[in-house]
Amino acid sequence: MTALFKKLDVTRDIFDKVEYVDSEFPDQPQEIDDEGNREYKWKIIMEDERDKEKKITKLASQMKWRLYEGDGKALYILGITDEGDALGITEKDLHETLCVIDDATKRIKSDIVSAKIYDKEGYYVCTVRVYKEECKFS
Repeated sequence: MTALFKKLDVTRDIFDKVEYVDSEFPDQPQEIDDEGNREYKWKIIMEDERDKEKKITKLASQMKWRLYEGDGKALYILGITDEGDALGITEKDLHETLCVIDDATKRIKSDIVSAKIYDKEGYYVCTVRVYKEECKFS
């Protein structure tokens, strides 16, 4: 797989955690409810700057819940629909989505443990593992 994000800003912490996996990501079971520490996101892109703050706030709140449900561990799968279809997203959309996740983790003082990127015929699926020590719901 060729290196991604060559023409994009990769100075954020999340890009230090990126690992490219040389295999295809399989479809997943349908996301049925809001229980558990796993969250599917097809992509998180901003329409404008006002939209950015709103989406980061919403994602940070949801992330706190996922971390609580997972005793301090959460898994985000990007490029996948709620039905579990691993469609993948473009390089640009993946970059923007990873930046939003990075912003949300900083907001709730959690850490990104890993980000694994899978190539799906020129589109990408990514798993992001998030960790928060002493995770309490408040």
